[in-house]
Order: sequence, then structure tokens, then C-alpha cells
Amino acid sequence: MKKNFYTLFIYILIVCGFIYTDDLKQNNDENLLITSESQKSFEASKTEHTIIQFPEIADLKSSHISQIETFLDETFEDYDLISAKTLTKKESLEDQIHFYQQHPLLSIQLATKSEISFILITQAEERFKLPLLFKKMEEQMPLNSYSVSGLSYLNYEIGKTTLDIKKFILPGLIILSLLLSFFLLKNFSETLVFFHFPLLAIVLAQLFLKFFYGESNVLSSLAPLVNFVVILSLNFHLFYSLKSLKTFKELKRLKTKPILFMLITTVMGIASLSISDVPAIKIFSFTTSASLLLSSFYNLFVFQILYKKESLSNLKTIIIGYLPPKVQRPLLYLSFTLPFLFGIFFINNIPIQVEALYFFPQKSKLILDAKKIEKTIIGTPLLEIVFPGINLAQNYDEVKKINKLEKELLSIIGAESKRVSQSSLIEEANYIYSGEMKLPDYQAAAFPLLGQVPSALSPSQIDEDYRVILFGQSRDTLEYQELLKELENRLKKEKREYYFSGVYYRLMKSQTGIITTLVKSFLIGLLLVSLVVGVLFRGLREFFIFLIVNIIPPILTLISFKLFGLSLNLATVLTFSVSFGIIVDSTIHIIHAVENKMSFQTMSETVYTPMIFSNLILIIGFLNFTFHHFLPIWQFGLSMSLTIFFGLIYDLFILPSINKKGP
Repeated sequence: MKKNFYTLFIYILIVCGFIYTDDLKQNNDENLLITSESQKSFEASKTEHTIIQFPEIADLKSSHISQIETFLDETFEDYDLISAKTLTKKESLEDQIHFYQQHPLLSIQLATKSEISFILITQAEERFKLPLLFKKMEEQMPLNSYSVSGLSYLNYEIGKTTLDIKKFILPGLIILSLLLSFFLLKNFSETLVFFHFPLLAIVLAQLFLKFFYGESNVLSSLAPLVNFVVILSLNFHLFYSLKSLKTFKELKRLKTKPILFMLITTVMGIASLSISDVPAIKIFSFTTSASLLLSSFYNLFVFQILYKKESLSNLKTIIIGYLPPKVQRPLLYLSFTLPFLFGIFFINNIPIQVEALYFFPQKSKLILDAKKIEKTIIGTPLLEIVFPGINLAQNYDEVKKINKLEKELLSIIGAESKRVSQSSLIEEANYIYSGEMKLPDYQAAAFPLLGQVPSALSPSQIDEDYRVILFGQSRDTLEYQELLKELENRLKKEKREYYFSGVYYRLMKSQTGIITTLVKSFLIGLLLVSLVVGVLFRGLREFFIFLIVNIIPPILTLISFKLFGLSLNLATVLTFSVSFGIIVDSTIHIIHAVENKMSFQTMSETVYTPMIFSNLILIIGFLNFTFHHFLPIWQFGLSMSLTIFFGLIYDLFILPSINKKGP
């Protein structure tokens, strides 16, 4: 009876915890996904550009424009709204459209017969307010009445997608796991006691996020989920072991060592991510490993209190009487060699994807609007090129040479590419003034023309460095890397000092390097844990068995990436560190059971049954992620399911056959 009262009390605390952490805000700022070193190496953008487009000219007389202006005044203390009126200095919409018809060569056309657009420029320190603007627009304006493009808007949409983890994916996993647990345990009361442990682990992870960071992001939102699945797996082992061994004393004697090592390796695998220099990954690593440690201590301590004097032997549960088959040596050798051979062929061809626009369905409104604005207004700022020590005031002749170079670089980027630099702005001002799209011959004529450009769009005339921003259609990661090589080859011919910068460049460059680093850290972590296993079980043989059995499942998953059209991104790379702790758990339990010469019946009840059930629940639960439209989420779920599945197959069939110490 005391156990039931305690469980009820904990469930009340769990509900309170969910309510208390429900207001965790989402922050998917790009700086969370860029290495700290990269942030130091490149100048942070001082402004944020967002483009708002209204496709229906007939509606412009309505309240939409005034609504936007009201929203802006309510949200920001300082902003610039660049419009056709600002650039053309024409009052009426008809005159603005006529102006652009007379000047078709202008790179930014903000007013046409079919649409009118605005460039919203906000200070970087106030960009955290942009989601408030977007939310007001969604709530008070019809979605088909406007289009929005910009990095902050993309981050806002990612934030909404991240909330789906909390609102739909995690609850779905909880409900599915609860139903399957009840089906296996055959007792509602015991199921509720059993299930409060993984539920509390979710709350603890969310409390860590709230107390230490006050916010969540697309990666740290996975921390509660990871805690849930690890503690669920731990509880299955404890529960079935106690049922089979009958006394808690016997459970401690036979299972303490593998359970503790199971938790240590899991925490080590996740904590190893802290070597990353990316803030979002560090947050995920700390939150998950720290809250998982606390959840594990609670689980082991409270489980002992609740069940120390209570027997589960009379509880009717489903037991799998598993007898491992003997796999013939030729098949064993193939199971070791083929994954490595296929891995060498497939792994180098796995695409890396870090461009966020490719994370959404390509027919979604977000993507269609972004592509439309890229074509009709201005594209994505793909790259900023800085030429140190050159400025308009002192090096006008050099600026004219660089202006020619800019046009050549645009031809490399391709159709519909554009540029923004001091020389391009002067050219366009001269085009409006004289009808000629070229730079004036003399510096004295250039400064007055630059003075006609709105200051929000124009770099400072006394800037020590000359900058050019190249715009174009967003690129797949591999295409972007190839584009960079072409641009670098052309720039090297000039024998002029330069360096690349810009948010898009930093994101693509930084995250591509991060993925390589995390894959290497996983392999190093696996090697270290294998060494510890060898020492723990006092054998070089155990070291090699553990290493081989646990390195092949991730290799098979990587091979599957090519077959299922998956890509390496920040979420799928986390798969290997997260699933690492899960797949090695089963291996440790089997090796330990064999070392202690357990009977097949005891192994079936205390090792194979909880291992199979927990892994099947996890596989089915993570497959639930694949119904989500956001690429990192569904690919994370599928890659987790595949890794756990392959790990289960090798533990059930291959490991027993190569372990000659079996009974």
C-alpha cells in the first residue's frame, strides 16, 4: 500500500514538473550551431535582414501594410523598413511601379504589377524579438496574404517544428511504451510503478534545461527523450532480473556490475559530445548526461526501497525462452567482413546536409515562398568576401578593379545571382541618375551617388575594408562546397588578399567540420569503452569481441543511409553517440552473464527477455519519428531504429556464437 501511495505522490510531482517546464521557449539562433572558434574568426552581423512580400496588389489598400507597421512599432525600438517608396522616392504605388518599369536593370525590384515587397532591417541585439513579429502576423493575418524570407524566419519555423517533439513525438513514444509495458507486465498497478521512473527522467531533463539555460533548441529537445529510453531499458533489466532471481540480494550479486557499467558507458557516450565546440551540442551533452546520472541514481535507490522486501516471482509476465542458435563459422566471418567492405564503398558517398532549407518539405509554403523571393527580390546571402585595407575613400582605382571581379564572380554563381557592395550601389544610383549602369570615372562623382543610397543598405564610406555580399539560390551542401572551390580558384588568380565571411558561409563551413569531428569522437569513445570492458572482464578477447560487435551496427546504419536516402546532419550524427550507450548495454549484460556461467533459463529471464522487449519498444518508438516532416527529426528516428535493430541482431545471434565460454 505504501508503494502505491508513494507512486501517486511522484506522479503528482511529475505532472507539476511538466506544467512548470511547459513555458520553455525555443531558441534556434544560428550562433548555437556555429563553433565558438568560428564565431571568433568572423565578424558577427550587426543587422538582420528579413523580406516581407505581399502578392496581392489589390489588398495593399487594406489594413495589411498598416498592420505590419503597427506590429513593428509594438515590437522594436529601432528598425528600418526599406520599401519601394524609400528607394524610388515616389509617393504613389503607381509611380513606384512605373519607376521600376523604367529601370529594369535594378537588382532589387520592390514593386511590380503583381506584388510589393519590403526589406526589414533590425539590429542584431533585437533579432530575438523577430519571432514575436512572425507570431503576430500568423495570428492576425491570413497566411496566403504574405510571404516571408530570412534567416530569423527560418529559425522561427525550426522552433515551431522543435515544439512538435514535446507536443506530439514524445507523448506518442510515452503512450506507446506505456501500452506495451502493460501488455508485458500484465498488471496495471505494477505498470504504473514501473513507468514512473522513465517519466520522471523526462521531467528532470526539462528541469535542467530550464534552470541552467532557460530555453531549448532543436538538439537539446532530444535530451528528455534520450533519458526516457535509457531509464526504460534500465527498468526492464531490473524488473525482470528481480522476478527471476527472486531476492534483491541475488539481484545485487549478479546484476550490479553490468548495470553500473551499462550506465557508465551510456553517460560516457553522451558526455563525450562535450568535446564539440558547438554550443547546441554542448547543451545537449550536459543536459542529457547530468540529468541521466541523477535519474539513474534515483532509479537504483528507489527501486531498491520499493522492492527490497517484495517478491515479483508470482507476477505473471511474458518471458521469452530464447536459446541462441549456433551460427556457422563461414557466416560469422561474412558478418564481420562484409559490413566493413560495403562500408568502405558506401560511407564516402553519404551526403552531408547542413542547409536548413533542405530540412523542410520542398513543397511547403516556407520553401516555396523562400524560392520565390530568391527569384523575384534577392537570393540568399551565400557569401561575403572581404578585401582588407581597401576602401572607397583611399583606393578608388582598386575598387573599380574589384567591381569587375565581382561581376565575374556572379557569373560563376549563375543565373539570378546578385551582389551588394559599395560599387554595385554606386552603379545603380548612377543608372537611375544618368541611365548608365557603370561606375563614374572619378572618385568625386562616386561619393554623392553613394549618399543617395539608404544608409541601412550601404556600408560606411570610411570602412577600412571593402566588402561584397554575393546573393543567389540556396545550395545543397555539396554544391555549395563546389561553388566555394570555383570562387576561390578565380580569386587566387588576382593575387589579392581576401577572406570569406558571412552567416551562411560560417554555418555551412562550421557544421560540415562538426560532423566529421563527432564521427571521430564516437569511434574514439567506442575504443575507450572497449578497453575498459577488456580490463573489467580481464581479457583481450573480450575487448575485441565488444569492439567488433558494437562497431558493426553503426557501420550498417551508415550503409543504410545510402539505401534510405538519409544524410549526415547534426541530428543524425548524434545517433551514434546516443545509440552507442543503448547497444553496448545489451553486449555488457550478455558477456557478464556468460562470464558468470548463468544457465540458459536464467539468461533468458534476466538478460534476453528485458533486452528484446526494451529494444523492440525503442525501435517501434523511434520509427514513430519518421512520420514527422522535418528532415533532422525523421532521419534521427530512422537512424536510431536502424542502429538499435542491427545491435540487437548482433547481440542475439553473432555474440553468443563467438563467445566460447557459454554454458
